[in-house]
Amino acid sequence: SLTVSVDMNIEGFSGDNMTVRLDGGQWLAMTDLGDNVWSYTFTTLLPGDFTYNFYDGWYESSSNLGSCATGNFGNDRTATIVDSNVTVPTVCWESCTVCPELILGCTDSDADNYNINANSDDGSCVYSGCTDSTALNYNSSATSDDGSCIYSFNTTDLLITEITDPQNSSTAGRYVELYNTGSTDIDLSIGYALVRWTNDNTDPQASVALTGTIPAGSFYVVCNSSTKFLATYGVEASQDIGTGGPADSNGDDNIALLAPDGSIIDMFGVAGVDGSGTGHEFEDGRAERACNNISPSSTWSVDGWNIDNDSGGGDGNQFAPEGFDPFEWSCLNSVEDILGCTNESACNYDSTANVDD
Repeated sequence: SLTVSVDMNIEGFSGDNMTVRLDGGQWLAMTDLGDNVWSYTFTTLLPGDFTYNFYDGWYESSSNLGSCATGNFGNDRTATIVDSNVTVPTVCWESCTVCPELILGCTDSDADNYNINANSDDGSCVYSGCTDSTALNYNSSATSDDGSCIYSFNTTDLLITEITDPQNSSTAGRYVELYNTGSTDIDLSIGYALVRWTNDNTDPQASVALTGTIPAGSFYVVCNSSTKFLATYGVEASQDIGTGGPADSNGDDNIALLAPDGSIIDMFGVAGVDGSGTGHEFEDGRAERACNNISPSSTWSVDGWNIDNDSGGGDGNQFAPEGFDPFEWSCLNSVEDILGCTNESACNYDSTANVDD
C-alpha cells in the first residue's frame, strides 16, 4: 500500500473535500486527520514507481515542487514501492517538506496591522479610512473609521498665481504657484489636484494629486524638479510632481486647479486651444495673476493675467531666477480691501468682495 498526506494549514484550506489521484486515475476523497491534515491510503498495489496529485479545487503549483514532482506540469508527486507498504511523510501543500510553524495574523502589507512574520492569514486585517459612503473621501476598502471623513471643501480661497517656463528651464525647472487667500489652512491632500491640457488637446491628462497643506495667506509651489528648484531659487518647493505634467508646461498648454469633486476651481488658458500666438502663451516666460483678478474662476480671461513670452508679450522672455518670484505675489501689497458678503450660498453674495463684513 501507499499512504500519502498533505498539511493544508499554510494554504488556508477551509473546505471539506480534499481529493487525491494515483497515476492520473480517478479522484478519491481524502480523510481529515484533524488540524487540517488530509490522508489517503492506496491499497493492493504492486511494487513500482507511482505518481499522485493532491487537489483542493485547484492543482498544486509546480514552483516549489522541483525535487519531489515530475510530469508535464511539474506537479505529479512521485513515490516508489519496493517490497513493503510505504508511508510518505506528511508534506505541506505546494512543498516537498513539512509545513513551517503556523503563525496566524494579517498577511496583507497594505493593512494597518500587517504581521511580517505571519504565514497564514486569519482574517484580522484592519484598514483605516473613512467608512461613511456619503463623505467625499469615502474609502470602500476601509474597515475601521479613523475620523478622516470630509463632507465639504473650500473652492473660494485657492488661486493659481503664477505659471512658469523660464528661458533656461532645462537647468532651472518649471513650477506652478498657488495661493490661499482665506483665513484658514487648506488640506490639499483631501483630493485637490492640478491638471493639464497639452497644446490643443480637448481631453486633459490624468490629474495629479496635491499632497500638502497650504496655510492661510500663504503659497504652495508645485515644481517639475525639486533639485533644480532648490538650486535655482534657494528654497524648497512644496511638492515635486515630476516632468510631463501640469508643472512642466512649455508655455502653450492649459492648466487648471481641481476641487476634490473634480470640478474646476481656477483655470488658466482655454481647453482645446493651443496657446501659441494667443493671449495665454507664456513660452520662455511666465504667466502671473493680475491684481484685478483676486477670485478663482473656472473660465479664463486674458485681462486677469500678466504674460511674458518669447513672442514679444509683456517683458519678453525671462530667465530664472531673476525673472521669477516663487512664494511671492506683488499684488498682495496692492489689493485693496473690498467689503461684502463672501459666502457663495448667501443671497447677497458679492463676487468682488475679498473681506467678509
